[in-house]
Amino acid sequence: MNAIYRLEANEINNDFIKSIKNIYKNKRIEIIINEIYDETEYLKKDENNYDLILENIKSDKKVIFNSLQDLIIG
Repeated sequence: MNAIYRLEANEINNDFIKSIKNIYKNKRIEIIINEIYDETEYLKKDENNYDLILENIKSDKKVIFNSLQDLIIG
């Protein structure tokens, strides 16, 4: 069984831990923590990226990027 829990770090409390332990009783589990960030906010930090995004929105062009590197201008 796989599960993804998305929550704020301050929401991790004893009740949350207890529920995980209850769900996965006597099973070996792996816990991986990834920081989630807002991609739009990240891209807006670079003025060139932000201008490119706005230009594409205003022109209603459909733009597909294969990776984040394709979008980053530098």
